[in-house]
Amino acid sequence: MNSDLPCAFIYIFVAAISPADCNYGETLSTLRYANRAKNIINKPTINEDPNVKLIRELRDEITKLKSLLLANDYVSNKQCLELCVTSCCVL
Repeated sequence: MNSDLPCAFIYIFVAAISPADCNYGETLSTLRYANRAKNIINKPTINEDPNVKLIRELRDEITKLKSLLLANDYVSNKQCLELCVTSCCVL
């Protein structure tokens, strides 16, 4: 049940219990189950190929570094492009 519940939704669990003495065991079992269900915590994970993840992270880093260079006026747009092309070719 833990992996079947997406985090984007709120779920309501209704526990039907009986006040009758003959159903005491079933009522207690239902309340224990409701307590366990209340404590379920989901941790979503993204199924992503490690190579695709690495490429995405490297592209994000390149974008961040380009914006830092441009923000600090160290090089012009053309020089930044030439710098990125030469550094890619050297690697």
